Amino acid sequence: MCGTRTGMIGKIYSCQILDNEQLIRNFIPCYSTTTVTDVDRKECSAGTVGLYDTVEGKFYTNQGTGKFGYEALDGTYVAPTNN
Repeated sequence: MCGTRTGMIGKIYSCQILDNEQLIRNFIPCYSTTTVTDVDRKECSAGTVGLYDTVEGKFYTNQGTGKFGYEALDGTYVAPTNN
């Protein structure tokens, strides 16, 4: 399982989805440093937090009711974006 239940807070370090031992998704958390188009063809501004699938080369933004934020390498928390 790659997520948490509704209303829960969690950290995603990676998420791999397999189908009969074949890797079909390899999600890594990231944020865009430039304007990007997500998997739904929506334009996302720089700083949008999401998951990047290295298998298909696609950027996924949050589709739930919560918001993604991220923790910088120095441990400071960066507020969620409006995605």
